[in-house]
Amino acid sequence: MTKMTYLIIGLIAVGLISYFLFFRQKQSVEPVKNEQTASKQVDTDFPPKPKWKPNLPVDIELIYEKAKYYTGNKLQFAIF
Repeated sequence: MTKMTYLIIGLIAVGLISYFLFFRQKQSVEPVKNEQTASKQVDTDFPPKPKWKPNLPVDIELIYEKAKYYTGNKLQFAIF
């Protein structure tokens, strides 16, 4: 056999292995039995909100001075 034949057989083998490992697993997932319960869970948590909130103090004057220094006081900028 030639190198091309080995290459084709190898590609077919990789394709079959990937099909059985990745695509067949998605089909084995059980559907949701009670669609009303699932839709209520999605509605109450959509869009998801993070529970963590930052508590860092923001020093606007320091940000202003550093931005002014690094831009050489030649550019306009806004701090939100």
